[in-house]
Amino acid sequence: MSEERNQGGFGRVIGDIVDLCELQFQLLSVDSREAKRRGIKAVIFLALAAIITLTAAMTAMIGLGFVLHEQFDLTAGEALLIVSSIAMFVAMIAALTGAKMIGKANDSLIEVKREFAENMRWIKAVVVKPRQSARNQFRRETFPPTPR
Repeated sequence: MSEERNQGGFGRVIGDIVDLCELQFQLLSVDSREAKRRGIKAVIFLALAAIITLTAAMTAMIGLGFVLHEQFDLTAGEALLIVSSIAMFVAMIAALTGAKMIGKANDSLIEVKREFAENMRWIKAVVVKPRQSARNQFRRETFPPTPR
């Protein structure tokens, strides 16, 4: 009991530090959301640029279709279908690759968050309540105190 009382002040300080770390993590989360909100304007401009680029790409593909029509004696429909089929194939591969990359990025963030929360629980258990910590109980059983 006296050992627990002696560690009480230290344990409270460490507990406060752990609580502060948790609050800092929560603030980081809130700041991230605020940064996302501020990024909306940037996303709007990027979307506008993407729309214009897609329109230009469509025009270029139609032009390529007409070039194929004239160079290889294809009908206009056949040439346009060839170009659009190739474009759809490339787009499908890019979409699948992007979806896989987003999934992996999201999984890694979820894992980091889970590990951080688990580490915070462990620190609290070991520092704030050392007698009740499973790790310390295991150590007491494995390494009994030496007589003085």
